[in-house]
Amino acid sequence: ARKYNDYFDYVNAEKFWVLALEIDKTNILALDSYRNFEMMKGNVLKSITLIEHQPENFSRAMITQCSILFGLNYICEDREAVDNLYSRHVQFGDWMQKALSEYCVLEHANTKNPNRRIKIGYVAADFNGRHPVSHFGAALLGLDREKFHVTVYSCKPQKDNKVDMREMADKWIDLVGLNPSVAIAAITTEEIDILVDLTGWTVCNRLDVFACSAAPVQVTWVAYPNTLGMSNVHYRVTDAITDPVDTTQPFAEKLVRLPNSFLCYSLLREPDQLPPVAPPPFVKNGYVTFGSFNTLPKIQSSCFDLWCRLLLEVPDSKLNLKCYSGFSAESLAEEWYQRFEQQGIPRTRVNLLPSAEDKDGHLSGYSAHDISLDPFPYSGTTTTVESLLMGVPVVTLRSSPDACIHVQNVSSGLVTVVGHPELVADSPDMYIELASKLAADTDRIRSFRSDLRDNLLKSPLCDASRYQCNVETMFQSMWSDYCDGSKWPPNA
Repeated sequence: ARKYNDYFDYVNAEKFWVLALEIDKTNILALDSYRNFEMMKGNVLKSITLIEHQPENFSRAMITQCSILFGLNYICEDREAVDNLYSRHVQFGDWMQKALSEYCVLEHANTKNPNRRIKIGYVAADFNGRHPVSHFGAALLGLDREKFHVTVYSCKPQKDNKVDMREMADKWIDLVGLNPSVAIAAITTEEIDILVDLTGWTVCNRLDVFACSAAPVQVTWVAYPNTLGMSNVHYRVTDAITDPVDTTQPFAEKLVRLPNSFLCYSLLREPDQLPPVAPPPFVKNGYVTFGSFNTLPKIQSSCFDLWCRLLLEVPDSKLNLKCYSGFSAESLAEEWYQRFEQQGIPRTRVNLLPSAEDKDGHLSGYSAHDISLDPFPYSGTTTTVESLLMGVPVVTLRSSPDACIHVQNVSSGLVTVVGHPELVADSPDMYIELASKLAADTDRIRSFRSDLRDNLLKSPLCDASRYQCNVETMFQSMWSDYCDGSKWPPNA
């Protein structure tokens, strides 16, 4: 099955995974491979159903629940779903804390002095120069070393690193393969004051050390779009656009809102090393091309239907789609062509693209469309920034006030901080209106093409120095509150 999958023969891959599970329904390798296969195709509910009721020990529960919790973010579209997903996070967070209670750190030896140098520990899986977390996490390593000591706790083997980020930290400690007791000791021995999770409920996380209170102050940030659901993770970092002050979404952590954006994007190379911004394709084609390079699980039925409606609204337009694995598998491409045809969109108006060979090829691919369409309810993050970087505007849909959803509002925050809040829609109808009006305004498309990269690189989103000052102030406030005691623990 894996061989067929590697060669993009998805029909036979699925056939043999199903056969393997018919022979042994507890075959973990087949189960995980089939689950990942369905998720990659965008079949979120089927992927979750495959593993939801599997018998499991602790390590198996971690894999299963991470997949379920992360997967449910793709289909969290209304208030009921938001509240149910919060409850599931809290339920598993509580279970995890109880399961690891024997390892819990009850007292910390850290000196409670708000004026001393603060020790920060980042628990990260993807500081490798390739993964999006590298681009959004690099600025976190550039704190003032007179005020902060930075340790990275790596929880994933680092191979073929594009950028060696070890040099950006004062200390780099590998947690891969360590049992909870040893991993916790690696943190308490260093007397880390503020421990920051940069993985969330994703693969290769070490949330076990957070469940056991490995540091006196614990924070989650950047990598995961929802609560961790654990009472001893104190803060979640966000901003006032992505999570408005009056948000109705519940979190187990206290929300701390940074000015401008909770993210900072680092190129990890010089701007002149980027692929050049190309002229908008409508100039050559004579029609406008929409596009999205987001993964297929983000394109659920409500999003897909709205995009089809947009194509019908702009009758001469086309749509480019590319996902992580690409549409190299003919069977997968055929499924999606048929979905479009069922909505009245002929396949001649849809380009299902293969994955790019490298990063520059991927970035250059944005040049093939005039306007990017942001998916919902799980919006883009890296893809949104990449599109802006290549001069392509992104039309996005923020969540409704009665069902405020962090994961849907990320792109709204990004395009706003870059200076283009006019690209943010407040309803599906407004999304259609914004995209169709922009498609008809070729002068604006040209203007975006010439200005957007500069807008992005000069915005707070790429201003590492400003961001680092805000982060330092936030960390000092957190540490001061802990040392004071009267304000600890913070209320969610």
